[in-house]
Amino acid sequence: MVASSCSLLLCFVGGILQYGYSSAVLLNFYNPERNAADLDKLLVLKEALTECVEMKSEPGVYKVTSTGEQLACGIFLVGALDAQVAIEFLEFDVDCKDDAVVGILDGWEQNGAIFPPVEDLGADGPRYLKHCGSDQPKSIFRSSGNMALVQYRLPYPGSTFTIRVSYSKNPRPCNAIVVSPEGKAAISNRGLAENCSVLSIYPQRFAFEYMDIGVSPVLKNLKEIIMEPELRSAKCSIKSIAVSEKRDYVEIRGGPSFDLTHMVPFKAQCGFSLNTAKESTSIMCGTTMVRLVSSGQYYNNVLFVHELLEEDKIDPDTFICAAL
Repeated sequence: MVASSCSLLLCFVGGILQYGYSSAVLLNFYNPERNAADLDKLLVLKEALTECVEMKSEPGVYKVTSTGEQLACGIFLVGALDAQVAIEFLEFDVDCKDDAVVGILDGWEQNGAIFPPVEDLGADGPRYLKHCGSDQPKSIFRSSGNMALVQYRLPYPGSTFTIRVSYSKNPRPCNAIVVSPEGKAAISNRGLAENCSVLSIYPQRFAFEYMDIGVSPVLKNLKEIIMEPELRSAKCSIKSIAVSEKRDYVEIRGGPSFDLTHMVPFKAQCGFSLNTAKESTSIMCGTTMVRLVSSGQYYNNVLFVHELLEEDKIDPDTFICAAL
């Protein structure tokens, strides 16, 4: 893993922290099999973190103590798809000298790009919190999605902080990162004018099982909806969405990083469809995303399954990024 002395949060001269992790490394950190007794113990025990880049998917108490290295480091936190991350500082002794600082990002960062996308969640305000000296964190930080990132630079030996990390049910799930290479995910805008995304750090094969996007919010009998041909399987191409300025659709993107502007929109759909899992879309890219775009005029919902796309499963219909 590679770290530099600067990051999106911590550098004051425009540098970017380069986290050189791979999908395989992240998967090794992920352990969804812990039982309740194990998790209770983790909340009591204090774990000293010694690596510059760590990933934690379980609740616990984590302590960082500086050895005086001039590095910007990070603790990547991620929970279940419908989880919310809570971070509480139990100890904090970080002087501001030599630009020492601890920062919290509502999301993840990779090579300068952040998720959830700036285009959807913004880039200012509570997304970035920085602390040092007398500016100690006094309240519990709660993420908007299932992920958060604690970044820090502690160049002065002996600087230290301790955090308690916990995960709870997210009252408004919208954006999420899936660490497991296969599973099922649902996205809903709850009738709000917000864009929600599920991001995967693997090449993926996607299949939509249920879709209700851009359909009139007026309640209808389910049988009546299914019988209407124009609603049953309305599909929108990338071109038709751009031409008609359709504001409610789901798209599948792929690219080399988290950066939305560098991810190619390979497919887009809207309307109503049920049990369409037989149709799948394969994306051979380092990062893939299912993104629900909503105007706030409709209750949009989509349910999809995803699985790891192996190289020997590539077929002529697979979308392939120019450079992985």
